[in-house]
Amino acid sequence: MRIVHNVLALNSVNKLKNINKNLSKSVERLSTGLRINKAADDAAGLSISEKMKAQIRGLQQAQRNIQDGISLIQTAEGGLANILEPPLQRMRELAIQAANDTLSFEDRQAIQKEISQMISAIDGIADNTEFNGIKLLNGNVSDEPARCRFSGYISHASATENTPTGEYMVDFTAKATNAIITGDYIDVATGILNDQKIAVNGIEIDLEAGMTLAEVAVKINSVASISKVHANIHVNGTAQNLILESVTPGSKGQINVESKTIGITLDNIGLGALMTRTEDVQGIDIAGNINGEAAIGDGLTLKLHNGLEVTTYSVGTTGYILFLLGNDLDYINSNAVTKDGIVYLNGVSVAVEESDNINDLVNKFNAVGSQAGAKATFRFDTLLNQYVFEFTAFFSSQGDNSYIEVKSDGEAKIINDIAINSSGHGQSHLDFSPGTTDGVVVVENPNPVFLQVGPNTGNIIKIGINDMKTNALDIEDINVLTQIAAENAISKLDNAIKIVSGERSRLGAYENRLNHISKNASNYEICLTASNSKITDTDMAKEMIEMVKGNILSQAAQTMLAQANQFQQTVLQLLK
Repeated sequence: MRIVHNVLALNSVNKLKNINKNLSKSVERLSTGLRINKAADDAAGLSISEKMKAQIRGLQQAQRNIQDGISLIQTAEGGLANILEPPLQRMRELAIQAANDTLSFEDRQAIQKEISQMISAIDGIADNTEFNGIKLLNGNVSDEPARCRFSGYISHASATENTPTGEYMVDFTAKATNAIITGDYIDVATGILNDQKIAVNGIEIDLEAGMTLAEVAVKINSVASISKVHANIHVNGTAQNLILESVTPGSKGQINVESKTIGITLDNIGLGALMTRTEDVQGIDIAGNINGEAAIGDGLTLKLHNGLEVTTYSVGTTGYILFLLGNDLDYINSNAVTKDGIVYLNGVSVAVEESDNINDLVNKFNAVGSQAGAKATFRFDTLLNQYVFEFTAFFSSQGDNSYIEVKSDGEAKIINDIAINSSGHGQSHLDFSPGTTDGVVVVENPNPVFLQVGPNTGNIIKIGINDMKTNALDIEDINVLTQIAAENAISKLDNAIKIVSGERSRLGAYENRLNHISKNASNYEICLTASNSKITDTDMAKEMIEMVKGNILSQAAQTMLAQANQFQQTVLQLLK
């Protein structure tokens, strides 16, 4: 018998420790309801459980995101409904009414006023429909390719999808409002010689024989609030000029001159590609200033200074010749220069002489073409059945956010055919139609709304809502002041209704899609929660059994430990 080491008692103590340890686990699991309370409880299970918890919480937030997205879509759809009914439907109803020739011009004017208010109402809805500060209907959340945003009066520009985001400062000439002048002719000195009509921006004005230029101006100004064209008389010594001014620079249109001789100066109207002429027009002399700048063909403007005046003469429909002729105002007659002068092409001066004909001019222009970045041709156009003088200028700039401007004595500026080659992005282009005024073009990448509808990266859907303003619907300038204009308005309004209805349908499809995604996310969450529960939750019945067993074993171990301690004392019996 050994008494120094009580091995039996040591074994009993060790067993009691293990039993109490297991009993503590059971009590902890029963008190928390969790099988895994620390990493040591189940290292692999804990790792799996934490990933599942991340998925579950992500799904819960995704479902909230989906509901926010549905609310955004419903807000946008409500705005579209208010654009469609009553404004668009009412405008179409009014256009149909105006297309009936039983109405007088005054009746159509009254209808036009209501239509103008409806146009403003549509723009107001598009500008003010927002969700949490996000504008929904003004094109800010469109999913269309890269687009251009304009400030100033820039219009009619486009950008390819790989055009980098940034601001492109571009100077342009102003584009004319529709002004069609028909009839016999207007004599500067005596006024109207024969009865005729002037159609200004679709508004017909009857002119009677014998009317003075002042009376013509009064007639035109009587509808200026609708036509956006204002007329006044400019007196220079004994000469009188009827001046037509665009009330809204940058509005689109074309000026058709179809009379024999018209002594009219067109002010604030881009002459470039906007002027057309018929074969029976002979020797029309039209001078024009655009905010102190003179237009030259499709490619260039020259800013006037020191009181110099400029004149243009139309040889054909595709180009114009521009000359600075000192302080004299003159024009090129048919094929010859009438006075000596200097032409500036991108800062490169070209001297012209009175004896020069068109071919001489072409040769002189092309002689400096490589320096000036311009080209001139004179050819016979079989389609037009006439000789055509063509002048073009092209420029390019390297790098992002390029400010494009060509300086010269005349301060030449780019109008059309601008190529911006962006380093690092391949070749990108900004294309601008001729005839817009100064402003800033900002190339924007599309900014659709992205909704995170799942727990992982890439679980997103893109919500795009296109621009619903009147300029995007192509109804910003419709008028019903003539029967033909009203018919055209009906066609445009039908297309606008189709666009808005299509956008509403798309939003409805978005909402249904989100509802389906929400149901799937909810089901996904339930399945993951059930799986995680099997890993982490305590089986209460099983754990109660383990606790009861642990209690019994603990009590038994304590009793056996007492017996083991008493067993060593039996050695004392040998001393008796």
